[in-house]
Amino acid sequence: MKNLFVLLSLASLAAAEPTGPRDWKSSANTTIHADALALKQGIVTLRKDDGTTLKVPLAKFATDDQKALLAHFGEEQAKAASGSGIAFVTEGLPHPIGKTSGPIKTGDGSTYFVYLPKTLREGRKAPLLHFNGSGGGSAASLKGYLEGAELNGWILAACVESRNSNPIPSNHEHAKRCVEHLVSTLPIDRERVYFTGQSGGGAMSFYNAARLDAAGAIPLIGYIPQGTSIRKGHYFICGGATDWNRYLCGQATVFLGKDAVHRVHPGGHSSTPSWILNEGITWLNGRYLGDASRKRELDPERADYEAALLAWIGVLREKEPHRALFWCRFLTDTYKAKGNTATAAEAIARELERDDINKLYVEGIAAIDEFSRDYYATFEYSGYANGLTSDRIIKAADKLAEKYAGIPFIEDTAREMGLKTAGQRR
Repeated sequence: MKNLFVLLSLASLAAAEPTGPRDWKSSANTTIHADALALKQGIVTLRKDDGTTLKVPLAKFATDDQKALLAHFGEEQAKAASGSGIAFVTEGLPHPIGKTSGPIKTGDGSTYFVYLPKTLREGRKAPLLHFNGSGGGSAASLKGYLEGAELNGWILAACVESRNSNPIPSNHEHAKRCVEHLVSTLPIDRERVYFTGQSGGGAMSFYNAARLDAAGAIPLIGYIPQGTSIRKGHYFICGGATDWNRYLCGQATVFLGKDAVHRVHPGGHSSTPSWILNEGITWLNGRYLGDASRKRELDPERADYEAALLAWIGVLREKEPHRALFWCRFLTDTYKAKGNTATAAEAIARELERDDINKLYVEGIAAIDEFSRDYYATFEYSGYANGLTSDRIIKAADKLAEKYAGIPFIEDTAREMGLKTAGQRR
């Protein structure tokens, strides 16, 4: 978490000291003698011996020179961090920064835990992600979301009283009181409240989002409760490949159309991996900022989001280049970045696409969502959805697994998607 915060801080700092003149090698094995003046949003500014300057995407440099540039500008910017003028919130809030606090009483019988990220900006309201648990919320409920909260500057909260043993209306009232208390005591953007939670909490995520006119949700192994009318928002729906709610998740994805995706992963009616939860926050943030591009007042936040995401892509490309490519393509194709951000993301994407594994991973993520819409959403059954599948689903899942054999995450997920629904991961 500390390294992530440093990374995000560096993404917003002013330019470091130049490197000094030296030979730089490109990925095409050409060489140029120049002084690197700056590295910003994936673009390197070079000054040649004759004094002329040019801008080159970082991805165009040879691997060793890329590492040298990242190390130089990162180290130099870190030295200047204390005097950089970055307006991060450090004090003046009712709870400590970078820690989970609670339980906090609303005064009306509801309590919650809250996490304030280190990347909160002075003078800017932050989105809120509110957790609803099938067995009640706790400090532990927020752990899987911390990286995403820091990357995007989101506040997290978990309602203690949200649990399956309470009727839906009672659950909703607890969540509503927690949200109202949070909005009244912290710098939260009321237009950007989101919900999350697993199983019954996933169902409550849909219900609360609808009733409180939220900006969306990350429902986990959940379903849309009967009679719930959702009018707006973006939805990053998650669930295990053998989860008994997978058919209901597929139906929800179809119902919400282009504003939702179904991120299926290996496992049954169990927890979603934290890396997917963090991608969910980043996806929701990008969808909102991209769709709201006409709102000029959000331009500073968009700039921060783009810089942070490019920096994160730089980290991912070292060990998980397939995920790095996914987020490059999210920036170019879904978020529809412009200017230097688009140039940098496109340059990195083209380099990563030289490896078919990376390309097939991005393609496979979309194929899994499409599979859910085509097969899970249309599967007809009655009664409890445990132990169910069909020949049609089995054949389609086997075909998907064969097509993406050897592709990280995709093959494993596809192989389970045709199995009978089950409870916990085997």
